Amino acid sequence: MATQFSKLLGSRIRYFRKLNGLTQEKLAEKLGIETQTLAHIEIGKNLPSLSRLPLIAECLNIEVFQLFIKREVSSDSDMREAIIELLKSADDLQLRLIYDLIGNVLDLSAKH
Repeated sequence: MATQFSKLLGSRIRYFRKLNGLTQEKLAEKLGIETQTLAHIEIGKNLPSLSRLPLIAECLNIEVFQLFIKREVSSDSDMREAIIELLKSADDLQLRLIYDLIGNVLDLSAKH
């Protein structure tokens, strides 16, 4: 039975699979599972085993935790709007940390 959690995890796997330009067949082959099994995972019908999550993340060039967070945006303008919405919910300490983080990222990227 598909739960909200299994649907979220499946959609994250599908998102990163597509981001990496992999077909279901190719990712299933890398994972050592049937294509139909991966299809069921991606729609939330099945959950992958916990022991398989590190391999899934490795094949998708991500960290395991990224399978469990959802912050997808389709364009730069959508991303800007999403950032503004996130900032509206931040408290003073979080805003200071975010400000420092953004400053550091911009400083580092300017050096390259």
